[in-house]
Amino acid sequence: MLVCRHCGAVNRHLSHKCTTGPSHASNPVPLIEDPAWATTVRDLSDPAYIAWLSEQHELVRNEIKQLTSRSERTNGDIELEGAAKALMHAGWRHGPYVHDPDVPKASWKKFIFKVQTHGDGRVCFKRNRMAIHFEDTRGEMRMLNAKNFFTKATPEDNQLKKVRNAVRDSPEWMQRPSSCELTLDGLARRVLEVFPEVEYRRAGNVEIFVNSARGRKARDDDVYTFVKEELQSSVHTGNATQTIEASDSSTRAGETSLGRAVRTQVSLLGPPRSPEFAVSEVDSLHAVVLHIGRMPQQASSALLSSDLAAAARADGLDVEPNWANGAKIFVPIAAEDIPADVALRPWHVLVHEEDRPRVDEILHTLRCRERPRIKSSRLLRSGQHDDEEEALVFDVQHTFIHLAEPWITPRSDVAHSCDGASPPKGNPRAHWRPMSDLFAQLKDCHNRRDLAGATQCYSSILRHCGAPSIHIFTILIDICGKIGAHDDAERWVQVMQDDHGIQPTHVTFNCLINGYAKAGETAKAEKWFDAMMQADMKPRALTFRCMIRAFSAQGRVEQAMSCFSVAQSQCNMMDVDVTTYMIVMRMCAREGLDDELEACHDKLKCAGLDCARHVFRAVISGYADARELDKVKTWCSRAKEAGFEPKLHEYTQLLRACGPKESQPANPDQGREIFLRQIAEGIAPDSANLEALTDALGQRAYNRLCQELHVHTRAAHLNWWPDSRNISKPMRLARQILSLSFSSDVAHGEL
Repeated sequence: MLVCRHCGAVNRHLSHKCTTGPSHASNPVPLIEDPAWATTVRDLSDPAYIAWLSEQHELVRNEIKQLTSRSERTNGDIELEGAAKALMHAGWRHGPYVHDPDVPKASWKKFIFKVQTHGDGRVCFKRNRMAIHFEDTRGEMRMLNAKNFFTKATPEDNQLKKVRNAVRDSPEWMQRPSSCELTLDGLARRVLEVFPEVEYRRAGNVEIFVNSARGRKARDDDVYTFVKEELQSSVHTGNATQTIEASDSSTRAGETSLGRAVRTQVSLLGPPRSPEFAVSEVDSLHAVVLHIGRMPQQASSALLSSDLAAAARADGLDVEPNWANGAKIFVPIAAEDIPADVALRPWHVLVHEEDRPRVDEILHTLRCRERPRIKSSRLLRSGQHDDEEEALVFDVQHTFIHLAEPWITPRSDVAHSCDGASPPKGNPRAHWRPMSDLFAQLKDCHNRRDLAGATQCYSSILRHCGAPSIHIFTILIDICGKIGAHDDAERWVQVMQDDHGIQPTHVTFNCLINGYAKAGETAKAEKWFDAMMQADMKPRALTFRCMIRAFSAQGRVEQAMSCFSVAQSQCNMMDVDVTTYMIVMRMCAREGLDDELEACHDKLKCAGLDCARHVFRAVISGYADARELDKVKTWCSRAKEAGFEPKLHEYTQLLRACGPKESQPANPDQGREIFLRQIAEGIAPDSANLEALTDALGQRAYNRLCQELHVHTRAAHLNWWPDSRNISKPMRLARQILSLSFSSDVAHGEL
């Protein structure tokens, strides 16, 4: 047993590593604000400025060490003021960040730091992350890496670093073939070339590529598929290079690579009958540059996995050479054979002229939405140079120039059954789409919260089916409310009323009120509630629930309780559902209104509603918001008496209750014990559970505990990470620490 000589902790740390020891208790040198932080202009070409950055960067590092030590001693967050706050603001201004809020940024970067627009903002050192956090314009705290402060890195360097870290942490990179010659920096640059607005996010201790349209931590399959294909294709690069070099060494001087390669292919067909035959075969083979309208990941994968690509690789070709900038090369050609006015990009495909229909067949195997079109094509001749004049090629039939018909017949505008005697009749199936298909497409956009797609469906409905119904506008308004586009929602209401004369219904008003309630904009929610009353519509139970949610989010307890009383009096007691009671009970628990909470719980039982597990969880979550650990334990015990054993959600709320708040520090001892009991019960953690544990213990203690229990934090943060999630070993270690037996009686003991 190890006992610390300074703080008396048992089996926690050695004495010389104690944060309360003499080596950590010395008073730091007070920080003095430097006027140069605000007056120095960022000029990376000035050597004196670079030297000044090094001095200030060291100052930031020392300040972070002092903040870390102080945060571990106090078990709480630190709000920075004075010189420390000015130092962090100056470090951000002299770091690899975009400081002008008017500069265009990626569509997924939806927040702006308050220091960008107001010149000031909160700066906090969070204990759970051991990192600096800046306040954004919406009042949320965003984490920043202070190691980037006062550095000569640029925003492009910072983006490349993030992408490189995401590639390095990906399972595809970890499982790459041993013969792969592609470097980490090279692959990261390729990702940025193909996906210039790639979205990345920090998840635990790893950087990941995400698709925010599907979720905050949803895997971006397109990027990871691209990384996997790049790694696989790089394995063949060495063989292809050796083949090309061998071919170059055996050819005549002055002949282009395309002519040499075509001559080589002709020689493989067999010995020519005469020199004229060989020349005619060479002249008949040409390369075509196809310009694809767009190149989604599905189309790129289809081309790279096609027979064309397989045949090119079998001939020793690199189908995606570095000089092609992402273009697909299915012919033996070199960079010097590409004309100067042709700039290859990822949407270009080079094939033999006779293989052009095969590319069309490959693209037609894709779904309609994923299928790109070939916008244009250009013919490249073997041995043709930029200064040579290309000969005009045409077909003469019966002394007339023959123009071949397009290989795709355009859609007819008239019915083919019309004869020449009668005037042509319009084909009703040429542009007609049934309303049922469009409405199903709109519902699909509603499920995916795709406002752009829903707007396109609305335009199609106007064009094919005439005036839309109230259901169409209600779906559009609900999508706007769920994604936070409240201005667009009000514009749709105006279009519905002014352009089509349609008045909103109960459902329409509820969508508007619910959208503003979830966003915390109580004033606008009240405005639409009043508009509903002016339209002589009696509010329903769902309407009151939305208003109660809005008042609860703002902490307006009196208005929420008053609205709850009105809902019980105006609506049928059975119409007020369990969800409304849960919102009120969680608010009472969060605000410490124990009597009102018990009264609401009794009314729930009197109404004949089922007091299921989620009702207890609402109360537990409310007390966890208030960091009331004892009350959280009490309601966990009451839930257990009702037949609901503690699960992952209950343990997560217990850990949240151990976190710090303004009036009290964190409780790391209780947090450690709760997590040990959770693992001993065989309950695997998830991302929310680990975040609550980090908040309770601090980043360093969290890392030590997870390493001690062999908890796979990466797989817990990302449900798509490849891992078997075997909890048997952490469970055995946790039981050993808690001195628990393997009997079921002890394993399912009281919390």
